[in-house]
Amino acid sequence: VRYGLLAVLFGSAHVAVYMTNQSIPPFTMVAMRLLVGSFFYLLFFLVSSVTKKNQFVVLKQHMSPVLVFQLAALGLLNLTIPIALIRIAARCISAGLLGIFYSSKPLFTLIIFALFSNDSRPLHWMRCVGILVATIGVVMMSIHRIESDNQFDCSDNALNTYSIPVLLSACLESLCAVFSDKMLSNTPDLIIAFGQTVWGALFATLLSLTIDVTSQPQLSDRLEDLSENEWTTILCLIYLSAGSTCVGWYLSFHLNRSIGPIKQSSCVFPQLVVFVFASFAFLNDRDTVAQTDIITALFGGLMVLLGTYLCLNHEGLEYAYTRPPLATTKEHESDSETEESVSQNQI
Repeated sequence: VRYGLLAVLFGSAHVAVYMTNQSIPPFTMVAMRLLVGSFFYLLFFLVSSVTKKNQFVVLKQHMSPVLVFQLAALGLLNLTIPIALIRIAARCISAGLLGIFYSSKPLFTLIIFALFSNDSRPLHWMRCVGILVATIGVVMMSIHRIESDNQFDCSDNALNTYSIPVLLSACLESLCAVFSDKMLSNTPDLIIAFGQTVWGALFATLLSLTIDVTSQPQLSDRLEDLSENEWTTILCLIYLSAGSTCVGWYLSFHLNRSIGPIKQSSCVFPQLVVFVFASFAFLNDRDTVAQTDIITALFGGLMVLLGTYLCLNHEGLEYAYTRPPLATTKEHESDSETEESVSQNQI
């Protein structure tokens, strides 16, 4: 259920990116999205402060200078830069090409995980076959958008240039998934998601003020016009902040802990299934897509699901993520009491 919900949230987020106004500079859009997401997180923390599960107490228990630095790195490399790169690429290349390039994320995760681990099983041939089958399915689903997006009139050089940001975004997210799996195994998922969002909002705001404002002096007039007329962009911004940024990234870190970064990264394939079929409803594809293209997209979706199944359920790859559950507040208190009693006995 959590795997499917993550696919729906992230897949629909790609549609929302294309529905927002493309004239808004990338770092400004990212800053607004993450600032609103940080507000939702703080609101949730304030509500939790009057309950037994006070998240401020949990945050205080786990906070350290090292964790602050790690969350800052995640905010920059896992949120601010990848989202801005996707935003930049969406201005030039079609949604179909963006989906194809972004589907390279599981392959990057396989390679990065193999480099930082002594376990050779992630590179098992069955998982590679699953990624290949799912990637072919993504191409079949996206081919109609490559041919029908006439508004993207880019040259071959521009296409090669704007495909690099998507690949770099997928690589950075894969690197951060492996990093959080190795280095943040004892930090609660909600704290990781909250910390990276706050730091990401800070970095995006600084980049917006230094890059977007200086390069576009009319930005303030553009934002004023946005608040008056473009309700679609505002609604998409709220959805991206609450759905993808808050709930989506919390589920992503939760799955990263429970099933591992490789299986979690394979969620990109059902995400693209949601994205392609949601584009029929929200991106005006119904008037430009032939019936044969719909059949091809359906067959490609089945291939994506088959490849995802091979990535998730191959018996030889069920190496266990048997981490002990995170300690609760009471367990922390009992551990500290035990240490104090031992020290007193020693004295």
